[in-house]
Amino acid sequence: MDCLLGTSQALSDGDLGELEKTLEKQTVRILAGFYKGRPSTIKSTYKQKMATSAKAAKKTLKASAGALDQEVKGTFSTAIKTAVKEKADGYDKL
Repeated sequence: MDCLLGTSQALSDGDLGELEKTLEKQTVRILAGFYKGRPSTIKSTYKQKMATSAKAAKKTLKASAGALDQEVKGTFSTAIKTAVKEKADGYDKL
């Protein structure tokens, strides 16, 4: 299928493919420049989100441990407290 460029020139399928490749390359170059500065912004945004999520998980874990502690007594209770304390401290490292 031929496309007309203006009124007197027809483009072949090969020409269209070549034009498409050229446009894709130019688009990638333009977008690469745009996105080049974004990794630091993305890192800081997700670092904040991870910290917030980790704090919420730690709080939930401690609340669950407190509820279990009220229900369970003895050696098992001590093991729960120890495990929760160790795991909860790990959330601070996130």
